[in-house]
Formats: sequence, structure tokens, C-alpha cells
Amino acid sequence: GLALQAEQAVDELRQEGYKVGSVKLRHFRPFPIDEIINIAKRVDVIGVVDRDTAFGSPTGGAVSSECKSALHNTGIDTIILPIITGIGGREVSVEQQKEEFKILMKLKETGELPRDMIHGTLWDGVLEVK
Repeated sequence: GLALQAEQAVDELRQEGYKVGSVKLRHFRPFPIDEIINIAKRVDVIGVVDRDTAFGSPTGGAVSSECKSALHNTGIDTIILPIITGIGGREVSVEQQKEEFKILMKLKETGELPRDMIHGTLWDGVLEVK
């Protein structure tokens, strides 16, 4: 699954000298608000990867919406970048996840959001309909 691939991507990127990490969400309810807050206190940028959208949410999937909600009114200014990938059962490769980490690292360094975002969400591996 995505979590195992993320671990592999983290291992490979760390071998290349990058300071990255990943967290596996073990349950959605009750949502681990305190754990998310503790993580956000230690990092500048969090990429939240969802395999689905949260209809009615202004941005991202269900998990990224919950993470943003957890940080609301905490005074923590960690950037949360919602990433939708693997939607519709599409395969997600380790290389694809490594590229997602690199996007997050660039965001941390420059503060610039990726240009190909749609409504505040990075849609990775999804073809744009024109």
C-alpha cells in the first residue's frame, strides 16, 4: 500500500541526504488530533496523501481536511499540502512518492506552492480534462 511505499521512498531519499519522514494513519475515528499537532510542531511542511476526495470540502481529501481542522486555532503555521493520488485505483509508484516528497521540500525551501495545483490540492497522476 501507500504507507509501505512511502517508507521505501523515505529510506531512499534519506540515503540521498534528504531529511524526510512519513507517518501511517492507523485509524480515522477518533481522529488522532494530538498526534497531528505534535508532528506539526516539529516540521514546517506536511504532505497529506489521500486516495480519495472529500466531497464538500474546499480542498483535498478526508484526511487532509481533518489535519487542517486539527491545526485550526492552534497558532501552528505548518503548511499542509493536500495530495490526491492513486484515485480510481491507479497504481502509485515509489518514484512518484519520491517526487511528491521533493515537491514538499521545494515548498519548504521557497514557500512557493506547486503551479499545477487545483483548488489548493496537488492532483498527482491524474490527467487534466480540458
